[in-house]
Amino acid sequence: MAPPGPQIYLSAATPELAFTRDALEATLRDLGAEPVYLDQTPPGKPFAECLRERLLECRAVVHIAGQCAGYADVTGAGATYAEGRRTHAQLEHDLARQLGKELYIFVCIEDFADSSKDAREPDRPLEPADMRRLQHAHRTRLLDGSHPYREIRTTAELLKHLRPLGRSIKTLTKPLRRRHLPTGLIVLLVLVVLLCAVSAVWWKVPRPALLKIHPHRPGIPPSQDPR
Repeated sequence: MAPPGPQIYLSAATPELAFTRDALEATLRDLGAEPVYLDQTPPGKPFAECLRERLLECRAVVHIAGQCAGYADVTGAGATYAEGRRTHAQLEHDLARQLGKELYIFVCIEDFADSSKDAREPDRPLEPADMRRLQHAHRTRLLDGSHPYREIRTTAELLKHLRPLGRSIKTLTKPLRRRHLPTGLIVLLVLVVLLCAVSAVWWKVPRPALLKIHPHRPGIPPSQDPR
């Protein structure tokens, strides 16, 4: 039985990017990964706490930022993005950074085409103004260049960019383990340390002063030679 692939967290606002996340999930499974996300939490347990536990189990996070802020917003220190207010998807991005996870960021352009949208279906109503401002601030932060990102126009373009990650995902499948030095290198290091210790001791051992012998000058008795 093949070992399970690395868990990769999918972060996206599902009201806007439901099809995109489903397509991404299928692609990652084809690449050998195990995609995970957090839609529901146990009653009475904060979303941020459940999210942190889930992210700690993941090896990487794929964050997709569209125009939609998402379902619920997490109460922060204030009512604005700068004051700490975050939606679920925005908090997923922030916690992934704080935990030092390998982070892949994709920012949807304004007219991003999500294939889940039926042409006969009317446009979804706009989110409240405060939520639109919240998502605008988040997108502005992503586009400031402080972290690598890629802009995408369609779901197909997103999947095309993810395909080359197959090699990385296979690498992530290997269990984490400490790297051990080769035995020969360890023996060499021990010998070098011993040699340095012996040299230090030898230089500290007192030794008698060397006798200075001058050559005898011919025709002068050694006892009368001033040298």
